[in-house]
Amino acid sequence: MRFAATAGVWRLLRRIGYSHHRPGRRAVQRDEQAITEWREVTWPDIVAQAKRTRAWIVFEDEAGAMLTPPIRGTWAKRGARVILRCSYAHERKTSMAAFACYRAGRLPKMFYALAPNASFTENEFGPLLTDLHARLGPGKVILVWDRLSAHVTSRKTKAFIAANASWLSVVPLPGYAPELDPVEQIWAWIKNGPLANYCAANLAELTDAAGRALDRLCKQPELLTPFLRHTGLDWP
Repeated sequence: MRFAATAGVWRLLRRIGYSHHRPGRRAVQRDEQAITEWREVTWPDIVAQAKRTRAWIVFEDEAGAMLTPPIRGTWAKRGARVILRCSYAHERKTSMAAFACYRAGRLPKMFYALAPNASFTENEFGPLLTDLHARLGPGKVILVWDRLSAHVTSRKTKAFIAANASWLSVVPLPGYAPELDPVEQIWAWIKNGPLANYCAANLAELTDAAGRALDRLCKQPELLTPFLRHTGLDWP
C-alpha cells in the first residue's frame, strides 16, 4: 500500500498502537545478563543487608555543568526564534558530585560537592566520603557507584575503603548501566530545569547557578524516592 507524502500516516500508526518517541541510547559494550542479575540478585541483597545493619544506601555519580548550556524547548512568538548567546569554551566546566542517600523508614537525603574548572579524582573521594559519613551520622554506609577507574581500580580509593571497612562497604554497578543510578535523575532534573538554556557569563556564575539548583533539590528530598523508583529497582 502506497501513501502520498501528505497522507496522515501518523494517524494509521497511532491507530495500530505506535507513538512518536525519541530513541534511547545503549552502549554496545553492555552485558545485559550481568545487568539483569545485578537488578534481580545484587540489589535485593543490598536492601536486605541495609535493613539488617540499619545502613544507608548511597548512590554516587559525577557530572559536568558547561558554559555552553543544555538546549531545551521554550516559548516565543511565531517567527521570532530565540537566540542564546553563550560562551563556546567547551573545556571550561564545573564538575558536580552528588550523593543520593536512602534508608528504610527515613526520608532520603542528598549531598553534593562542586569543583570549578576541575574534575573529581581519587584524591577527592576519601575526603568526600568522610564528610558524607559525618553528615549522615554514626552508622554504616553501603556505597553504590559506577566502575570509573578512580572508583574501582585506584590504589588510593581501595586503601581508603579498606581503612574504613568498619562503616563503609562498596558495591559497583554493572558496566554501562547508568539507568540503575538515581543520581542520573538528579542530573536530568537540573539540566532540564534550572540550567536549561542558562547562559552564564563566566565560570563563577555557572558554579553559583549549579549550587543554587542543587540546593533546591536538597530541600526537596521527597523527589529522591521517585528518582530511585525510576531506575526500576524495588524500594520499600
